[in-house]
Amino acid sequence: YTEALPGMPLSFQESESRQCDDCGCTVSHPRVKHCQTCGWCIEGFDHHCRYLNVCVGGKTYTAWYVFVLLLLFLLATCATGIVHAVVQSEQYDLSITMPGLFYGFGSMGA
Repeated sequence: YTEALPGMPLSFQESESRQCDDCGCTVSHPRVKHCQTCGWCIEGFDHHCRYLNVCVGGKTYTAWYVFVLLLLFLLATCATGIVHAVVQSEQYDLSITMPGLFYGFGSMGA
């Protein structure tokens, strides 16, 4: 990568501290990027997550992966509940009194 970026230092020890052009904070690592959404300088910046309202990168990857895994678990739990409710609909009073509403709620979650 040093051929593509001739001014880039070969190691972290050779890099000098600089100031961010946007917020003025002191940056001592070459992989720091300023996030335009939240206004912070983040090491190893990947993207700004609009659902969590936090920057993903560096030390926040673990929390982001946990969030995504919990969302997948929630999706699987809801899908299992909907399939159970549709397959065994005679157990629920709503399926007898208002079948359109019952199956409408089931189809919205799927």
